[in-house]
Amino acid sequence: MTLSKEQSRQRWGQSRDLACEWDPIGVVSDNMNRDEYDCLLGPLLRLLEDKASTDEIFMYLDDEMKGHFGLPYVPTTRAFANKVKSWYENTWPNSSVQNGMRE
Repeated sequence: MTLSKEQSRQRWGQSRDLACEWDPIGVVSDNMNRDEYDCLLGPLLRLLEDKASTDEIFMYLDDEMKGHFGLPYVPTTRAFANKVKSWYENTWPNSSVQNGMRE
């Protein structure tokens, strides 16, 4: 299903909420720093759209935690990979954005 602009924004917002709830570097509080993990979301949503395995999602997140955020190991990464995959499959199965449209 190709998402409308509003659906795309809704999906992005939900994925942001999940990332903020995970908050692996501990910087999100109330409504502060809610965009801290936005750099993860586009590629993460593409992986989910492409039906990536939980292991592939975990590897992407683990690489980003190490390379981009400078964290050697985040013990909750695998649980987050499982959660985000489950969220996508239950809430936005087979969804994608139109070509050229970014969330």
